[in-house]
Amino acid sequence: MESTRKKIRDRISTVRTSHQDVDDISIISSGDTLPFWFLQTMLPELKPLTADETTDVCVIGAGIAGLTTAYLLAKSGRQVVVLEDGDIGSGETGRTTAHLFTALDDRYMNLQSHWGKDATRLTAESHMKAVDLIESIVKTENIECEFSRVDGYLFIGGTTTQKELHEEYEAAQESGVPVQWVPSAPVFESGEAIRFPGQGQFQINQYLIGLTNACLKMGVKIFTQTHALDTNGGPQANVKTADGHFVHCKDIVVATNVPINDTVTMYLKLTPYRSYAMAFKVPKGSVPKCLWWDTADPYTYTRTNSYDSDSDVLIVGGQDHPVGRAHDFDQRYFQLEKWTRDRFPQAGGFRFRRFDCGRSRSSRGKGPRL
Repeated sequence: MESTRKKIRDRISTVRTSHQDVDDISIISSGDTLPFWFLQTMLPELKPLTADETTDVCVIGAGIAGLTTAYLLAKSGRQVVVLEDGDIGSGETGRTTAHLFTALDDRYMNLQSHWGKDATRLTAESHMKAVDLIESIVKTENIECEFSRVDGYLFIGGTTTQKELHEEYEAAQESGVPVQWVPSAPVFESGEAIRFPGQGQFQINQYLIGLTNACLKMGVKIFTQTHALDTNGGPQANVKTADGHFVHCKDIVVATNVPINDTVTMYLKLTPYRSYAMAFKVPKGSVPKCLWWDTADPYTYTRTNSYDSDSDVLIVGGQDHPVGRAHDFDQRYFQLEKWTRDRFPQAGGFRFRRFDCGRSRSSRGKGPRL
């Protein structure tokens, strides 16, 4: 397996200047398509756990949630061990389009109706503080990951009415989000829109490299290719791996896409969604740095990222659907391409048609579940 993994990594290095995809990418990632981020930056390879460990906290999962948890625990003086079934960022973290935003998919007006205004205000605050935290880590650890604060624009799509968009604007204001009502989003005539200032974007692989290095410098032990098989809480807590090793600890944090320690209660409250994304080359500087989201169902989201001295890439995603309920994958990509070319005529040939194809988990109730 290790030799196969090396061949795939070498293969990725050779296609960075071509339009080809990489076979068997699922061996080092959670999907079958090659995310754009891997063309720019490969994540570090670490070693598996080969002996028992004793620590304060064992974190399961080395995506952005797990590594951030490890980082903050180490900053507070805790000893931390991180276990990752694959590689750093090999799950859904590595397949994100890396929007950092407070324009919530579930919509503030829906959250207010479902949970009340106080809980919705708390949800908004948590998202704003999450973006602030990432920015703080970037500055503190001098991580070069193209982090930038940008404006985001939510505009009408699908069957949404202007009245509904304005209700969302008012609900966002009531939730403490500093939004503005504007006549249009930039670049194309979107019609009236909600401007969300102070959103963020970054290059996720570069960020993970910086976060990993920061953790390692503080003494965090990170073991990849190590499957956490079983967790046991209590005063003698431990995590057992598939290879029969144990991590003895005081506390366990499960930071996986779906909780591995609860296969009923939480799992049945989550719905897996398939999302699609594409990357189009555009002339350098022809599309401003900002985020776009429409209100269609399924909705479409857009951002830019640097590519080379002459070009940027326009990253467009959407066409989400519950996993297993649609099989018209080519049609989904066709709709994304049409949506893009209708609004961004400067979009050239795509670098990767199947830039990304990831799975997210949506709560069956509105809002997050912790």
